[in-house]
Amino acid sequence: MNILIRLRNLKNSLQTKIRIAIWSLEYPGRVEFGDCVSSRDVMRLRLGPEGSLVVGDGTFFNNGCSLNCMKRIEIGRNCLFGENVTVYDHNHRFSSFSRLAEQGYKSASIKIGDNCWLGTNVVVLKGVTIGDGCVVGANVVVASDIPPDSIVTQSRDLNIAPIIRTN
Repeated sequence: MNILIRLRNLKNSLQTKIRIAIWSLEYPGRVEFGDCVSSRDVMRLRLGPEGSLVVGDGTFFNNGCSLNCMKRIEIGRNCLFGENVTVYDHNHRFSSFSRLAEQGYKSASIKIGDNCWLGTNVVVLKGVTIGDGCVVGANVVVASDIPPDSIVTQSRDLNIAPIIRTN
């Protein structure tokens, strides 16, 4: 495998405080972590042959995060990722009812700015840019760009209907 993982400034491990829990790397690619990048528990990194992942200093990934990269994912400094945040810089092509696995992928780079907080179960899709200082609430699917210093949430209204029983 041609996996290059570059952890900068590892001269003094007590000073850099890098803690990587369980990282699962699949496929060759390039990964670069800044100083003090950490994860709480299991995290998955999936890179395609041309994939490039860059994570800035001080970024934290909570339990179950997954970064899936066929092109490029760039994450800024001091970001916080809630549990089960998933980032995909690609999706399957679909042009016919033949086997999906044989139709390939469409991919577009993702950029997440500095000082962003992505809440639990956020999904970030291909081609998205999230500006600096953004907060993305739990369970949001990010499919378009978010300008800097924005808060993004989804409606939290519950639709409650009675169950009608018939004999």
